[in-house]
Amino acid sequence: MSAQKVYFSDWPVKWGSFVVELNFKLKSLEVPFLRAIEFHGYILKKE
Repeated sequence: MSAQKVYFSDWPVKWGSFVVELNFKLKSLEVPFLRAIEFHGYILKKE
C-alpha cells in the first residue's frame, strides 16, 4: 500500500513536468502553425 502511495504522489510531478514540456513545445510550434492556417485560408479564399 505504501508503494502505491509513493507512486501516486510521484505521478503528478512527472505529469506536471510532462505538461510543461509539451506546452513549451506547442508554444514554439504555435506561430508557424497559425501562419500555415492563415496561409491555407488565404489560398482557399482565392479559389
